[in-house]
Amino acid sequence: MDDSKNIRKLIENLDDLPTLPTVFTKINNLIQDPKTSAVALGRAIGDDPSLTVKILRIVNSAIYGFPSKISTINQAIVVLGFSAIKNLVLTSSVFDLFKADKINDINFDLNDFWGHSMGCAIIANTTAKYLQIKDTESIFVSGLLHDIGKIVYFQYFSDKFRIVLNRVDGSRVNDVCKIEDEVMGFDHQHTGRLLSEKWQLPQVLIEPIAYHHNPTESRQYSKQTAIIHISDIIATAMELGSSGGGNYVPQVSEDAWNNLGLKLSVLEPIIKETKDKYDDIVSFLMPAENR
Repeated sequence: MDDSKNIRKLIENLDDLPTLPTVFTKINNLIQDPKTSAVALGRAIGDDPSLTVKILRIVNSAIYGFPSKISTINQAIVVLGFSAIKNLVLTSSVFDLFKADKINDINFDLNDFWGHSMGCAIIANTTAKYLQIKDTESIFVSGLLHDIGKIVYFQYFSDKFRIVLNRVDGSRVNDVCKIEDEVMGFDHQHTGRLLSEKWQLPQVLIEPIAYHHNPTESRQYSKQTAIIHISDIIATAMELGSSGGGNYVPQVSEDAWNNLGLKLSVLEPIIKETKDKYDDIVSFLMPAENR
């Protein structure tokens, strides 16, 4: 069976896709239970010292910019709330799941990939705040995970992914999904959606992952998807890392832009704030073994 058929089989057989660590499932189940107290949630997170340290590092980064240090998980839960804590646990879990411990001889740098993903997430988070959209944490996480389908290709089907990257190099980034579909059988949006569904992520995260190159196809969370679409392009233009999509900066969807009601005047402060935060956030979020 050739690689393209293997890929199709893997995508269709969701049991073969990576699973999130059990700690995320445990925390998520607790958060879904209305009887769970902040103390009980803090105790569950505290049972994992490594996760505790990672969450506190993120909470005390420039993402939130709290004036004073958050020193305990219980304090973080009270200040941020259950939903934000779940997103932080998800962020930490994904970094642990996709470490740079598998090296392939292809032109795909995992450090650059996460650098681009974090750039997109920071821009998306900042844009959401300017637009006064609630749940900016979910928008940050969807920005971080928007290209997660490419990691599946990188770690499981490097030979085919090498062909994709070689064909993308020097071509229009708008063609990335088309090239992936021709070579792999699916594009990274589709793969990312299936992986997200396997992980039972909420739809507010799934739609931006599934439609960030085709934002008009998003229905329930069209604004969130439009934000990720635009933020992805801005991150590429700012050369914040690289997700293996070539150097060409694609055109922003006019429909996505109009959906958000953005004005050109907000781009300058968004870009400035991103530049101010980027290095600090990368140092807090990038796994130490990847730096």
